Amino acid sequence: MRFPWMFVRRFLAAGTRARIDVWHLMQDMLGSEFGMPQALEVVTRAKGRTFTAGMLREWEAALARGTDDFAVEVARWVPPSEAIVFFALGRADAARLFAAAAKLAEIRSVQVRAVRAALGSPIMVFVGNLVMTWFIGAQLMPQLAEMTDPAQWDVFSKFLYWFSTGFYENDILIACIFAGLVVAVWQLVLRWTGRGRELADRFAPFSLYRVLSGSGFLFVCIEYLRLGVDLNEQAFMQFERGASRYVRSRMRSIGELMLGEGLNFGQALEAGGKGFPDAGVASVAGAISGREGWEDSLAGFVARWVERSEAQMRARTVALNWVLTGLGMAQTLLIFWASFDITLSIQTF
Repeated sequence: MRFPWMFVRRFLAAGTRARIDVWHLMQDMLGSEFGMPQALEVVTRAKGRTFTAGMLREWEAALARGTDDFAVEVARWVPPSEAIVFFALGRADAARLFAAAAKLAEIRSVQVRAVRAALGSPIMVFVGNLVMTWFIGAQLMPQLAEMTDPAQWDVFSKFLYWFSTGFYENDILIACIFAGLVVAVWQLVLRWTGRGRELADRFAPFSLYRVLSGSGFLFVCIEYLRLGVDLNEQAFMQFERGASRYVRSRMRSIGELMLGEGLNFGQALEAGGKGFPDAGVASVAGAISGREGWEDSLAGFVARWVERSEAQMRARTVALNWVLTGLGMAQTLLIFWASFDITLSIQTF
């Protein structure tokens, strides 16, 4: 029962808003010249009797054992893209690390909201029509079949009769198949790294995951470079903690070019990232790498790219949006047409 309870605790204590608030409070405390233990104690007291305060008390205990233990403990609670920031504790200014974590959480929040806003309505329409189809098969069609001969209906009405009754009679099986497909697609998104993935990354949901996962990695690497933290083998090992197989493959490709062939981050991102997290960003990084102050220039470009991320995420969901909306409209039109035809059949029966 430990895993489910930990999942519930993480959900209650470390939601997006809670994390952003903690990161900013810690940044403010450290900026006011508090030490890490004192700052964490103040923030814990500020959270009162909440799940977040319970989480922070565990962070306090881990920090007392050392910064590495603190980073490991934080990684148990927050997304990997934010957790890896704190493995630089002791090598970079702590206040800037907490500011970076806050920025990462805000970036992810904006991107996830954009996806939800783009797909929320079509999904609701599609699910609503499935519920309506189940109801038609369970209640309406059996009664209509008693009032008129289904053999006299037109092809669309017969199809609705067959589909809705079949849907109702096999609802559990269909739900299991649908859930299995969702799980299969999600596992494909997380684990597929072979031939064809680069092409798939151009389309949702693969493109959405590429941007969501890659933007966090990109932002952390830039912050490491700006803070003077070496992107060495140990850093890349920490980056891979909690990452999916797909993200690890992209990180390793970049890391091998940096550590094995001596390329800097911008050059490696363009040469080996395969458009991860974005082909435009990778091209800019490769073009400006090695120039004086290129890390700050790339950080500015990425900041502007992130500001446009909401529109970018919406654009990447257009095709999926059309498919879901089209299926919902087709269901609705079929139901209305069949209802009209069956009504005429009853009147002439």
